[in-house]
Amino acid sequence: MAVLEIVTRRAPRSHRRALDAFAAELLLRDPDGKALSHISDLSSLVRRAAEHVVDSGEVWIEHLGPVYDTDGVADVVKLFDDGLISMWSVASWLVSPEPDLADEKPINALRRGGRDAVVATAHQWASSLA
Repeated sequence: MAVLEIVTRRAPRSHRRALDAFAAELLLRDPDGKALSHISDLSSLVRRAAEHVVDSGEVWIEHLGPVYDTDGVADVVKLFDDGLISMWSVASWLVSPEPDLADEKPINALRRGGRDAVVATAHQWASSLA
């Protein structure tokens, strides 16, 4: 928990949501902190993690900026708001071919008006993860 507190305390307000998501993902992968227990320079780790998250976030925003303006994306995102998986995974799913949509990318299906099919497919995915 100390890493999470340091990350969020030192991060600029504009980056906290991304860093919170990173920290949540870290907790999912290492809930007891055993993998991090060998780290002697926590400040360096936090700085590198923050730089990575910010850099990754900027790439995703550049790549996916128009995605979030597409009708139906908010409905998909809401299915995963409980922290079931990271929003990065949801964003990746949106731009990857989906077998249940005839290998169409969900974002493309949304753009052509296939909101109901995409939301239904995302709901099935969310249900399978629960």
